[in-house]
Amino acid sequence: MAQGHAITAFARNPASLSPAASLTIVQGDIVDAAAVERAVSGQDVLLDEYRCRGVSLLY
Repeated sequence: MAQGHAITAFARNPASLSPAASLTIVQGDIVDAAAVERAVSGQDVLLDEYRCRGVSLLY
């Protein structure tokens, strides 16, 4: 974001993210394939991060 990139975050709990000028937050659940498809449509790059009870995995 500091380099001017627009970011879309797909989150089950959007309240856990801090708003920013170049950040679009989309609420959804990763098990909802249609919601994920809508969120990533038109994106150039996709980074996945899963958090499960304090464990964070970045793919």
